[in-house]
Amino acid sequence: MKKLKKFVLAGLIATTVMTFFSYFVPQIAGQPAFDIGRQIGETIFTQENQVFFAITLGLLVHLLVGVFILPLIYSITFYKAIPGPGVIRGSAYSIVLFLLTHLLLIPVLASLKSGGFGIDSTVLLHGDIMIMVWSLAEHLIYGILLGLFTGRPK
Repeated sequence: MKKLKKFVLAGLIATTVMTFFSYFVPQIAGQPAFDIGRQIGETIFTQENQVFFAITLGLLVHLLVGVFILPLIYSITFYKAIPGPGVIRGSAYSIVLFLLTHLLLIPVLASLKSGGFGIDSTVLLHGDIMIMVWSLAEHLIYGILLGLFTGRPK
């Protein structure tokens, strides 16, 4: 139970920092903020007159995944499988998450949102390389913090 708490706490810290980063840091660099809650919420919940509900739902899904699901997967896979300090394991995990997000999750969700089922290859790069750079930075922040706060296996 103590080990599970460590992973959930690490997930909470990593998700919180990643979320603040995505909302505020791009604006400092003159880029638009990436509204994670809106992106997830409007993909899942498509009624246009319920924007607040969609954003709230999107943020809850983001927190559920970032605080509980991804740290649990990390604890089962990368935590013991990759040698070295937690920062290295967390970074490797975040790169895998980044690739899965952009090569599979986003195209599948875009396809579902447009009424189809499959992979919508038109959204692979989202038309803007800076979006990919910011997303990679966000994922690396998440993974580094997850690895840092979970440490080395005992």
